[in-house]
This record gives sequence, C-alpha cells and structure tokens, in this order.
Amino acid sequence: MFNRDLIAHLLNRVCLIPVESETPSRSLSEDLCQVRHRRFTQIWAVFGIVLFAVTWPLWTGQTFVPQIPFLETLVAVPGWLDVLLFWLMFASLLTSVFCFGYQGWLMAVFFLVTMISVLLDQNRLQPWVYQFLLLSILFTGSNRTNQVKWMRWFTISIYIYSAISKFDYQFVFTVGQSMWDGIFKTPPAENWEWVTLIFPAYELTAAILLLWSPTRKFGLILALLMHTGLLIALGPFGLNQSLGVLIWNLFFMVQTIYLFGICSDLKNMDVRLSFRDWIGQSAIVVAILFPMTQPLGIADHWPSWEVYAPRTSRSKFFADFRTESAENPFAEESLKKLGVPLYPQARYQFAIQAALAKREKAFSGTLLIQSESDRWNGERESSRIREDQIEMFRDRFWLNTKPRHTWLK
Repeated sequence: MFNRDLIAHLLNRVCLIPVESETPSRSLSEDLCQVRHRRFTQIWAVFGIVLFAVTWPLWTGQTFVPQIPFLETLVAVPGWLDVLLFWLMFASLLTSVFCFGYQGWLMAVFFLVTMISVLLDQNRLQPWVYQFLLLSILFTGSNRTNQVKWMRWFTISIYIYSAISKFDYQFVFTVGQSMWDGIFKTPPAENWEWVTLIFPAYELTAAILLLWSPTRKFGLILALLMHTGLLIALGPFGLNQSLGVLIWNLFFMVQTIYLFGICSDLKNMDVRLSFRDWIGQSAIVVAILFPMTQPLGIADHWPSWEVYAPRTSRSKFFADFRTESAENPFAEESLKKLGVPLYPQARYQFAIQAALAKREKAFSGTLLIQSESDRWNGERESSRIREDQIEMFRDRFWLNTKPRHTWLK
C-alpha cells in the first residue's frame, strides 16, 4: 500500500533522518554511534522541553521577582520579547526531536535565543540552563565521537567542582544535615555532624572512578546511586525542592548511563573535526576551566557548580515596612511561583532587593550584603547598606544591578 522507498526519500529530504540501506556507506560502528547519539539528543531535547515547561513563568515576563539583566543596556527591553524567545526555544527543541538532520542549525537557534533570554534576567541562569546552553553549542557540530568525549569531561568536571564546594563548614551544619535527614529520616548524632562530609567524598570518588575505563563501571554505579539518593533527599518526602531540580537529576542519570555505560566503545572511531566541532569543543574547555576563577571573584557560584552548597554569597533585607526579620523576601516567591531557586549571588540578591526598595518608595531599613562563608569556620564578611548608599554600592559589581523597566511599572 505504501512505497517504502518513497517514504524513506521524503523523510530524508525533510529531516535527513537516517534510514536503512541495502548498501551501507559507513562502518557499523559509525552507524551505531549515529543512532545512539540521535536517540540521546532526542531525549535531551525532551528533557529540555519538560524543564522549560515546568518553569515557564520564569521565561515569560513574570513580575513576581525583579528581572535583573546581566547588562545595563538591556533594562529597557520590552516584555513581549521574553514570550517570543520562550516559544522560539520551545520550538527549536521540539523540532530537533523529529528533524535530527538539521540538529546543528536548530541547536544554534536554541543557543542564541536562550542566551538572549538569560541575558535579560540573571535568575534564568539556573545550573540546568547553563548545562543545556553548553551542550547545545557542542551539538552544533557533526562529529558524534568528539561530542561524547567532551561531554564526559564536562560531566566529570561538574561532579568534581560540586564535590569540592561541599567540603565546607556551612554544608556540614546546614544542607548536609538536611540531606542526611532526608535520606535516613534522622539527623546525624550530636558531635557527629562531620559525618555529612560523606556526601561530597562519595561524589568525588564517583568522579575519579569515571575518569578511567577500568573503573568506569564502578563510577557509573556510584553516580546513579548518588542521584537516586538526591531524588530521595530533595523529593516530596525530603526537602521538597522544586520539580525542575528533580527533573534535572533524572536527566543526569540518563546522561551518565549514556556517556559511561552505553558509549563505552567509541575510542576507535574517526575523530575528524569540522569548524563547528572546534567551536563546541572550545566552549566546553572554557566551561571546564571557568570555575577555577570563582575564588578570584570572576565566576558566579552556579556556573562554578556550587550546587546545594550554602557557602554562597548573599544579601538580606532589613525593612520595617516589609518584615522585621533579616531575610530575602523573594526567595520563596522564586521557588513557588517561578519553579526555581533564587540565583545565589550577592550581586543579584542585592539588585532585586534594591529594586523592591525603589518601587515601594518607602525604604527605611538596610540591606545586609554577606560574602561567601569561610570554608573552615563558616564566618562571613558583612556590609550594611543604607538607602542613600544603594546607588554608590552598585559600582562595586562588574555586572548590572538595575531592574528591567517592565518590573518597575
């Protein structure tokens, strides 16, 4: 009833989807690599669609939390652009699920529109968004073997940086204990709080085992168990984190299985690189090295993979027209209404609270700016900012601290 050759031809013309051939033109290993990679990138795109869907208020011009662009020149950008960018992101991911042959171009579109959207609001640079941006650059190339190789290095670096950030006094006595309680349903015994360092030690061990082929299977098992534990600790019966955080952990499990389990036989494949491959590879190399600049005050905490690490810098609000306590009034708003935790950077948190003071026009308290905590004793350096000091204090930061006009209206 149907002409198989005609259907195959149409599929190949529309989406360049590989179809079976009587006379294969590539080696079996190359065909297998293409099929595996196509399936993974389709799964990657589906996870991206789900993550953007569950956090859609963050991307569509919301007014719950002030939008702080990375660059001051973007504060006057109209809100309708956010909605347009969101649907372009969504469409590029959805199309890439079915039209693998055009993946390079679709990933370039996804990177461009997502990057513009992130530049319009610093809170959008969630860890999973940063990861998806970098992988989309890598996917613009055509060499699948090269992509798998650099995805492995990138994933291992995330585990290493994340583990190192948790060898910290604040983690031991705050988040570490909460995770312990979330998994074991009881806090660590008194004077045994340091037992929570087993979490970063475990993560670091998994990363080291993933580095070498002989130990990779053990590292894979440890990594999967780690993410399972995080799902338990952060899920509805534990810390009850946002849905996006849980979905990101599920994606990490799928990615780890693909990179270190399914794709363990790619070492003998062709490694010829195009110009686009070199661009993607260079982006991943920069991303791997970039967290080393965090102690110098260059990289932010999340791009340095300081996730679930409470040592990050922050800002708190003392204002008697809002609350008597020293808290960030937007932390709960971001988590409940936008579906994401608040960007953990003193610069950004100072900016959103200064924006609130400007819009309320009734500022009568102070902003408390706190540095990241000392790794050994948890102490922080603090600065109190009065109303007449806000504008002067903005000059301390390299990036923008002024809100978009759409939020001030």
